[in-house]
Amino acid sequence: KHCQFCPRGTFQDEEQHTTCKMCPTDHTTAAQGATAESQCYSTNQCATGEDNCSWHAHCIDLPDDNDVPSFQCKCKPGYRGNGTYCQ
Repeated sequence: KHCQFCPRGTFQDEEQHTTCKMCPTDHTTAAQGATAESQCYSTNQCATGEDNCSWHAHCIDLPDDNDVPSFQCKCKPGYRGNGTYCQ
């Protein structure tokens, strides 16, 4: 069999293998052809702290849209605002 690039969200870190390994849950790769699990990155900005939510808001991880990570900020009870800014 000929070598083929593993699709996004998978990798193969061993030579001469024809199957790809899945990245961990909530992780994907930037492009096809990943050769190490370290190339998998988290798509959950809430867990990684990459969100822009207020300290007075909850970050809610949403389903990814075409491998584009998505989240929502919702003000905590007793606070008002758009989630990025809560008072």
